[in-house]
Amino acid sequence: MSVSHRHALLLSLGVLAVGATLYFLWDNWWVNWDGGFYLYLGQSLRRGEGLTLPDGSLATFRGPGYPGLFALGWTVLDVSAKTAIWLSRAVLLSTGVVVTYVVSRKGSLIAGALAGLAAIVPALVLESGGWYFVPDGLASALILGSIAVVLTERIPSGVGSTLVVGVL
Repeated sequence: MSVSHRHALLLSLGVLAVGATLYFLWDNWWVNWDGGFYLYLGQSLRRGEGLTLPDGSLATFRGPGYPGLFALGWTVLDVSAKTAIWLSRAVLLSTGVVVTYVVSRKGSLIAGALAGLAAIVPALVLESGGWYFVPDGLASALILGSIAVVLTERIPSGVGSTLVVGVL
């Protein structure tokens, strides 16, 4: 049974509210060892220097997307690590909303809610300075797994299957 656009949209907004609330309640944050590189590269892009390191060399081993997000956000926000963290969180919340909507439309509201929250919660643990319960690779695999299941357009029905799809 297909879930309506309206119900999927309302659920997506609910998952957004839950995710944002979790992020606001758990606002501990820190910059890990490679985060400093991304912050510097974002500032470099914002200053119009390109994707360059402090010594002026090109940062060929780092992509422009993540620091570009910071540079774009910093055109309207103050330049700080905290605003960079919240820019990242906004993207992660958006991912949860999209996953919720797509999985809900293809499957069920329960699977959509679980998949959307699974996309948000590992990021919460990683970005909030908590223990590393879920490594980066596994967090990405959860999101990609959710999308892969949805793209097959064959979501099994039943409580057990719903839980599996939701966790993916």
